[in-house]
Amino acid sequence: MSIETVEQAIVYVLKCQRSFITAETEVALSKGDSEAARRYNKRIENMGFGVKEKDLTDDHEEARVDELFEWIERFDQSAVEHTAINRTAYEFLKNDKDLFLV
Repeated sequence: MSIETVEQAIVYVLKCQRSFITAETEVALSKGDSEAARRYNKRIENMGFGVKEKDLTDDHEEARVDELFEWIERFDQSAVEHTAINRTAYEFLKNDKDLFLV
């Protein structure tokens, strides 16, 4: 996969965040922390995965933007592997003026 647009970077990062949150949910469940698992699942639900595009709400969009910033922060802290594709996505997001108007 290659990332050539901001839109592709957004889709890629949101999928990465969903995978990360899913893994965190599994860790929480393995530790018997059902409350943390519920919170993680709620984050995924709030992003609107599985919701038809016409049914997405402003709340879904807000949650998605929050997750983009979460991923950027994790990248800055080296909690996200600095692979070529991740660096490309990061650069697109960091240089997107519309994203930082939020």
